[in-house]
Amino acid sequence: MIYLITYELSDESTNLEALRNEIRTWKWWHYLKSVWIISSEENVNIITQRLQSHLIDNDLLLVIDITNQPRNGWLPKKAWLWLRNQENENLQDDRFSNN
Repeated sequence: MIYLITYELSDESTNLEALRNEIRTWKWWHYLKSVWIISSEENVNIITQRLQSHLIDNDLLLVIDITNQPRNGWLPKKAWLWLRNQENENLQDDRFSNN
């Protein structure tokens, strides 16, 4: 599955590096300041729980499943290639698991 993660931190007391390190445990893409796209077999609730442990009460977090969803925008070519490659990997994994 491919997920979009975005956050808004309320102040400097949140350990931004710990949050980023947690995100980096998955296959990840990061071109926009507080937006990450990850590839993971974990579900959206597990991902959210893992990230929430690095946030404080007033921080905001959004995790959305974007697997096989239409998208458009202005990004470097390698960003689009990364997304396409991750979806292709997910499709291959799905085909393999159904055999």
